[in-house]
Amino acid sequence: MAPTLVIVPGSFATPTMYDGFTTQLKKSGVEDVRIVHTPSVGPFDDRKPGNVSDDVSAITKLVEEVLSEGKEVTLIAHSYGGIPTSQSLKELGAVNRSDGKGVKKVIYLASVILQEGVSNFELFGNNLPDFVKKHEADGYMTLDPDVAGPLTFSELDSAEAVSVAKSGMASHSIAAFEEKLSYAGYNDVNEVNWILTTEDMIVPGQFQKGFIDLINAGRKIKYERDGRKRPDVNIIERSWDHCPTHSHTEELVDIVKGILGAP
Repeated sequence: MAPTLVIVPGSFATPTMYDGFTTQLKKSGVEDVRIVHTPSVGPFDDRKPGNVSDDVSAITKLVEEVLSEGKEVTLIAHSYGGIPTSQSLKELGAVNRSDGKGVKKVIYLASVILQEGVSNFELFGNNLPDFVKKHEADGYMTLDPDVAGPLTFSELDSAEAVSVAKSGMASHSIAAFEEKLSYAGYNDVNEVNWILTTEDMIVPGQFQKGFIDLINAGRKIKYERDGRKRPDVNIIERSWDHCPTHSHTEELVDIVKGILGAP
């Protein structure tokens, strides 16, 4: 049986945005697919906006539940989801645990990663695109779907892209973009896979290649320190937009199944 696949959504993305992807995964034989409800995506009436640490706690809670069922887990992190996913590996990475359980494989999909001590805002120079608005009063950022949709889902028809953005994207916490990464877990996990989307208009391919170089360099440094060999990132490069979950669903599912070792 294939490992359980846990999806960590991107910024502004609600779990429902991945419904089509999860449905296709299950139809294709990946029986157990779960998705993290990241607290940084809101708003919520009963609590303040979540930050990276809150997202890490949500990832950890869900993965620990799966591990307690005696199942293996592979994480797939989309876009911003790469940040809390990396930090979560301090607790969840198999190499950091004494119980022999834990995450052994990670899939980064058109992701953003950070160096320790750096925030998302710092990475991009505190620059926000025109279609993102900060609302300091409630601690959230919002998107203009008419602009963000065709950029995020650039391979879809423009009207469809706007519709998906309106139905599947919400507000995102300012605090999550301000919090610095405290642990670069991509240096420790056994296997790192990166689905590189070269036609991406949100996280351009050249940015993603830089993130991959950062991971490979960090893993080499760790190897020199502790003698534990860490393979370079396994790169799967495609001429896709930022959300192949929508534009190339079946092809993406096939790639994920191959990484999982699913029949």
